[in-house]
Amino acid sequence: MHARELHSEDASGLFKLEQPFDDPLRKALFALMKRPLARLLCFKKLNSLYESVHNQVEAGQDFVDVVLDLLNVQVNINEESLRHIPAKGPVFVVANHPFGIIDGLILMKTMRMVRPDSMVMANSMLGMIPEMRPYLVEVDPFGTSESAKRNIGGLKAALRLLRQGHMIGTFPAGEVASLRLRKRMVRDPQWSPIVAGIVRKTGAQVVPMFFKGRHGPLFQALGLVHPRLRTVMLPRVNLKKGNQAVDVTIGKPISAAKTRSFATDEEAINYLRFRTHILRRIDRKKDKASDGQLEETPIAAPWPHDDLMREIRSLDEERILLRSGEFLVFETGVSRMPGLLHEIGRLREETFRPVGEGTGRELDTDRFDMTYRHIVLWDEENERLAGAYRFGRTDELLARQGIRGLYSSTLFKLRPELFERMGPAMEMGRSFICSEYQRSYQSLLLLWKGISEYVTRNPRYKTLFGCVSVSSDYTPVSRELMVRFLRRHRAVPDLEHLARPKRPPKLKYVKRLDISLPETAFNDIEDIGVVVGDIETDKSIPVLLKQYLKLGGRILSFNIDPDFGDCMDGLILVDLRETERRMLNRFMGPDKAATFLEYHGVLPADETK
Repeated sequence: MHARELHSEDASGLFKLEQPFDDPLRKALFALMKRPLARLLCFKKLNSLYESVHNQVEAGQDFVDVVLDLLNVQVNINEESLRHIPAKGPVFVVANHPFGIIDGLILMKTMRMVRPDSMVMANSMLGMIPEMRPYLVEVDPFGTSESAKRNIGGLKAALRLLRQGHMIGTFPAGEVASLRLRKRMVRDPQWSPIVAGIVRKTGAQVVPMFFKGRHGPLFQALGLVHPRLRTVMLPRVNLKKGNQAVDVTIGKPISAAKTRSFATDEEAINYLRFRTHILRRIDRKKDKASDGQLEETPIAAPWPHDDLMREIRSLDEERILLRSGEFLVFETGVSRMPGLLHEIGRLREETFRPVGEGTGRELDTDRFDMTYRHIVLWDEENERLAGAYRFGRTDELLARQGIRGLYSSTLFKLRPELFERMGPAMEMGRSFICSEYQRSYQSLLLLWKGISEYVTRNPRYKTLFGCVSVSSDYTPVSRELMVRFLRRHRAVPDLEHLARPKRPPKLKYVKRLDISLPETAFNDIEDIGVVVGDIETDKSIPVLLKQYLKLGGRILSFNIDPDFGDCMDGLILVDLRETERRMLNRFMGPDKAATFLEYHGVLPADETK
C-alpha cells in the first residue's frame, strides 16, 4: 500500500484510506472494507498519537524524542560505543531493521547524539509525516518501475550530502526482518549493494549499528502467507513496541579503504552486513566454564624469599641467556629448585585466573614441569619473578618417554610421523607475564630474546611448536572467528591429519549469521582483530597468538581444554628458517641470525625474505 493511498491532511486526520479505484464495483467493495481496514491499521490511534506529537513539536519540543517518549520506548546505548561515531567527515551508518518506523526514530536519535547534522535515508512513506521530512532522504523500496525513477533523486541527495561531509544512516535491507523458514531464523533480507556503491563513491567511513530484537510469531506467520501482510501489520506492531527497551550496539568505524578493497559492491555490502550482524553476539553468554563454575582453591602463599634467592644465586653462569637493565633472563630445570617451581606455579595461577584460565588449584604445576626446561624473566632490582616460559626438547623427550612425554599429547592425538617430519623441536607452553609487568611490551620481548638466544646456542632446534591459548573470557563467536581465519589462511594441510584434537571446538555462531563473505574480507589477523574488538570491547587478538603469527606460525589444530578453564588451545608450528629475516634479526641479532640460517643451509639470498 503506497503513501498516496494512506495520506491526507484534512480534518479527519493525517492517516486515512483514500479511494484508489475508479470502476464502480471496486469502489463499492473498498467502501465496505474501508472501516475494518482502518481499524486493522490502527489509524485512530495513529492520528491521536500524531495530534499529540504535532502539538508538542509546535511548542518547541524535539520530534524524535516526543514520539519515543509517547510510545514509551527506552533506547539503551553504551556511551562508550558512541565514541565510535566520527565527530566529523562523511559517515554512512548502516543498521539492521528489526521493527519498522521505530528503527528510523532510534537511528535518528542515536546519530544526532553525536552529529546534529545527521539524516536518514528511508522509505518515502515516512515523508507523509511533515515533522519527519527535515530528517529524511526519501527512497522508495517497493521495487516498481516508478520506484526506480523516484529513487534517482534520493540517491543523488545522499551522494551530495556525504561529499559535503555530513552523516547519513540507512537500513540496507529495505524492509523489516522476517522469518526465513528454511533457515528457521528471523533475519534481514539481502542488503542492497547500492548502499555499498554510495560508500565507495564518496569515500565515507561506515559505522555498523545493531538493534536487538524482532517482531513476534503472529507478524512472522502473516509474512509467510504473503509479504504484504507484514507491511499491513507494521503500524499495529510498532505501536505495541511501546513500553519496552531497545538495546543499541555501535561497532567501530570501517575505513573507506576497506570498503573499496572489495572487487564488487555485492562483496562490500556482504562485509558491511557481517560487521553489523556480528554485533548481535556481544550480549550473548560466554562458555559455561567462564561463568565461574570452576571451583577455585586459594592461591598458595609465596615461597620464603631468602630460600628463593639462594636458589637464584646458585645458577651457573652458562644458564644466563641475557641481561637488560634490571632484568635477567635464564634457563634452567627445576628438579633441584623447589622454590622457583613453587613461584612459577603460584604466579601462573595468579596471572591466568583473572582472564578465565587457570587450574583452580593453589599452584598451576603438573608432571611436565619436572621434565621440561624453563626460561625465566627475573627482576634483579626487586628480586622477584616477572614471567616465564616452559619448553621441552622433543628429541630428548620422545627418546625417553615417547609421545606421552609431551604436554600437547594431553590435548591432541599426535602421530609419530609429525615429529619425523618436524625434526628436533622445542615444545613451548605455559607462558605468562605477571600483571605488574604487562604494562610494557619489554617483558614479553625479553622472554622471546631469551628463547632466541637459547636457539642460537642449540641451533638444531629450528622448529617451535606448542599450544597457544585463547581463554574462555572471550565469547564463543570471537574464538570461532579466530579459528575460521587461521584455518583458512594459516593451516598446514599436509600435517593437520597428524594432530587431531581430543575435544574440538564447536563452530556454529558465524554460520547462523547466514552471510556469504568474500575471500578478501579478512586478509590478515589484524582484520579479525578489529571485529573481535567490536565484540569484546576490552580486548583484541591475544598478544601471544599475534607474536607467533608474526614469526610465521601456522596452525595444525584446535582443542578445548576443560582442565584449564575451558580455554581453546591452538597447536601452532613455527619453522624459524622461514621466519622473516627482519624478525630473526630483532630477536637473535643480525650476526647470530645469519649463523643460525647458515647452520641450516639457508643461502644469503634468503636475507631478502
